[in-house]
Amino acid sequence: MKLVEEQKAERRARIVAAASGLIAKGGMEALTMSRVAEGAGVTVPTVYNLVGNREAVVTAVMDEAREGFLEKLAAADDLRGEDEAEIIVLVETFVKELVDRATLYQPLVQFGLQSGVDRSDAIVGALAPRLREAVADLRTRGELADWVDVDFTTYRICALVLNAGWTWSLRQIDTESLRQCVVHDVAAHLAGVCHGEARSRFEGVAARYQRSALSTGDRVIIERWVEGSSGPEAP
Repeated sequence: MKLVEEQKAERRARIVAAASGLIAKGGMEALTMSRVAEGAGVTVPTVYNLVGNREAVVTAVMDEAREGFLEKLAAADDLRGEDEAEIIVLVETFVKELVDRATLYQPLVQFGLQSGVDRSDAIVGALAPRLREAVADLRTRGELADWVDVDFTTYRICALVLNAGWTWSLRQIDTESLRQCVVHDVAAHLAGVCHGEARSRFEGVAARYQRSALSTGDRVIIERWVEGSSGPEAP
């Protein structure tokens, strides 16, 4: 029985990998059950039996991506220097993974928003526990304002990341703008809820990313918004 279950798990993993490859190479239009089955070396009925219909396959791909995010976030500890920068490093690591696999995540989010089966929250959910630990650490060190709730602050940061990710997935901002907007907004929010050295450090991060945005093509986008346009148009 154990061997049978292992074989099922291996075939299911091949199915999810095949689906991910199809989406990354050709977008959601390339994702058909017959192509998934062919890529995984199984029959179409096997895809339905082990994973489910097309939407179930998409969900499985998103869940697999979530595990990939968890691995990258675990490795982020090696990149962290001073404790106060932990949240920024986590967000930067998250955005880098999003960008590195853009050909997969952009069509997935677009499909989810159009079909009502968006699973972006599952991916951001990989970030939330680590962020909460980092925010709670600020509280332990006495750098978080007394009135600030750890859970709400974690939720707020996740919302900033998720909203920017949606905008990027719809191609309303480019990759560099995504990096700058997310890190700036998170740092600015943290500067507003911290005091002491932590506040100064987050203010410094926000100012640095603001200057970077103003020195690039983002200035054009900013001016369009300030002038009252509807913002950048998706190509």
